[in-house]
Amino acid sequence: MTIKMKAGELVLALEVLQKIVSEGRAMSVKGRYRVARMALLLGPQAKVITSQRDELIKKHGVELFEKEIDGKKVEKVRQGDEDLVADGWQPAGWKVLAAQMPAFVKEWTEVCEDTIDDITCQPIPLSSLETPAALGAQEKQLPGLSEKEFALLGPLVVDDEVVGA
Repeated sequence: MTIKMKAGELVLALEVLQKIVSEGRAMSVKGRYRVARMALLLGPQAKVITSQRDELIKKHGVELFEKEIDGKKVEKVRQGDEDLVADGWQPAGWKVLAAQMPAFVKEWTEVCEDTIDDITCQPIPLSSLETPAALGAQEKQLPGLSEKEFALLGPLVVDDEVVGA
């Protein structure tokens, strides 16, 4: 089956799938398998999308360094080609400052709104996500999925009849 998703939706859905896997939420073996398989399938596409985000952060942001001074961590922004490492500063990542945030958000939104229309996968049947009675559920229920998480999974989860589960 081919699924369409926006790039931003794909990244958010992958985060939910990875959270389900890492937390070991109670569900059938088949459900855990399908969630893990979907996460692996979406991973490479999400990596391309998040690498674009990282490039935009570097384009619009500043490089931060940190150092402990008098028992306190202090941040410093690199100015030009300044060699802060030689002075004992450690790289601490990149940050988009408020002044550059509108330009960053504009370009990142363009990436997130791009539609990926060739995601070939077998959607996860809704019943695969249910907590079986053998695992302590009083009745069939989803494994602690919030409404928000369920919504973020979007077209990746379908009624059983759609996939013939």
